[in-house]
Amino acid sequence: MAVAVGTLLFVAVGGGLAAWASRQHQTEKKALEREIARRDEQARTVQLDFEAKLRAFKKEAQREVAEAMTARDQARGPGDLKRQTQALEAARPRPTRRTTLPTRPTAAPPKPPFRVPRKPQIEDDPLGALPVINRGDF
Repeated sequence: MAVAVGTLLFVAVGGGLAAWASRQHQTEKKALEREIARRDEQARTVQLDFEAKLRAFKKEAQREVAEAMTARDQARGPGDLKRQTQALEAARPRPTRRTTLPTRPTAAPPKPPFRVPRKPQIEDDPLGALPVINRGDF
């Protein structure tokens, strides 16, 4: 009876410790998941802020380039830009026009005359190509 009670007490304490450890593990797991979610949200916020700053920078750069080009064009005058464009077009090298040389039709090579092949000579001796045997024994 004492052994049964001891075993039951041992199983109960072991089960309680296992349940407590599992609960601790779940609590730590949930805390880590919350921390990961918080850091993901921070990273998303930083990324969106960076993209907004980048768009603003690009827009500002485009505006400055447009203003600089407008100021330069106004300083030149409308006729000056047109004259420069025409001068550049006139000075640009043009490729020479390629034309094909006239060709004369060439005559096709003459066909060889039609010839009937010669009839092959067949000898009637079936053993004519064998070497001559001088001795009578094999």
